Amino acid sequence: MRWSEIVSEDLNPVQMAKSSIMDILASLKAQGVTSITVQQIIDQLKEDPDFEGMEIEGDLINQALQGVQGLKIEADPQTNQMTVFIDNPTAGRQVDQKQAEKDANNIHSAAMRSIERKDSE
Repeated sequence: MRWSEIVSEDLNPVQMAKSSIMDILASLKAQGVTSITVQQIIDQLKEDPDFEGMEIEGDLINQALQGVQGLKIEADPQTNQMTVFIDNPTAGRQVDQKQAEKDANNIHSAAMRSIERKDSE
């Protein structure tokens, strides 16, 4: 990259925040988390060296997440804080009793094969 490209690069704080927030939310969604407070997001962004020296407030979070499908920001009546709610979080795999037993047997068989290989070495 040329020096002029680096110097003239447009650093949009809203886009930077959106990218970082989406990384945070993607991780939470994968874990099945349904919400996070705006203050928790602010705290995480303040720890990020990319945002050092920037004033991070709720307005920045609102601007960054405005129009993102699957997310809504509203007051949580339980916590009295502004909260980002994640729609359709990825839940763990749901299986019936028969499938759970089959999975347990498969894990047990794999463990036994591993032990048998170590014993034969």
